[in-house]
Amino acid sequence: MINTLGYMGCITVRGQGQIYFRTKFPYIDAPVTYIDGTPVSIGLTAQLFGRRPDSPSASLTPLFPTSTFTSSLGPGYVNSDNPVNVPGVSEGNLYEVTMRAYNGTAWETSTCRGESKAFTLILGGGIMPPQTLVGLQPFSVNCIPEPGTLALVGFGGVALAVFGLRRVLTGREDRICCERD
Repeated sequence: MINTLGYMGCITVRGQGQIYFRTKFPYIDAPVTYIDGTPVSIGLTAQLFGRRPDSPSASLTPLFPTSTFTSSLGPGYVNSDNPVNVPGVSEGNLYEVTMRAYNGTAWETSTCRGESKAFTLILGGGIMPPQTLVGLQPFSVNCIPEPGTLALVGFGGVALAVFGLRRVLTGREDRICCERD
């Protein structure tokens, strides 16, 4: 039994990296706003995405847990008490992070979305505290109308134009009032 414990003592176990998901913290002040400068608030999801610095830029991995925007620090800020885990990358390693904000169930399908510039940090976790988002800069979220809304507006405009053109071509005027003899 003592030999077994002796051998086990030589094994180095490393945990996964962790990041505090807070956008207002000492040395960090990165509010998220809409394009018009209004701070985002309830209704948007905030999520970190990351990759190893030596991997292709298209290989961003979503990190969990996600968070939401809070009013405790003022609108436009994330203040999660749960650290975000970085699977497969241990503490002390460099990691490139991007923060995204979006309104749907996923970044790819959302109609309101924005993302920060990528920045590199040294991961915390294990015996070290989780790393903060030092390097995160403020960014904006852009909302685009859903294609369904645009299609309805376009269809309505075409229908009104056709109806008006038909009235002009037939020379018919609908009378709102009664005709008099």
